[in-house]
Amino acid sequence: MLLEEVGESPKDHNSRFRQLKKHFPLMYEELDLEFDTYRDTYSKIVDLITCDRIKHLVENDIKKFKIKE
Repeated sequence: MLLEEVGESPKDHNSRFRQLKKHFPLMYEELDLEFDTYRDTYSKIVDLITCDRIKHLVENDIKKFKIKE
């Protein structure tokens, strides 16, 4: 979305989140709530309930924000 709508693709998470906050504040708010979960996946096994929650969040955001597949 950032590449298509803003014309740039940030190279790191901090830049990406700053751009999301600026250009897509609603999406930023949702993703920011799950950022700790995302970071935890680097070093922990995520339970099925969390995986399902994230899956539904992503599926809903694809529809809500009309993200192209």
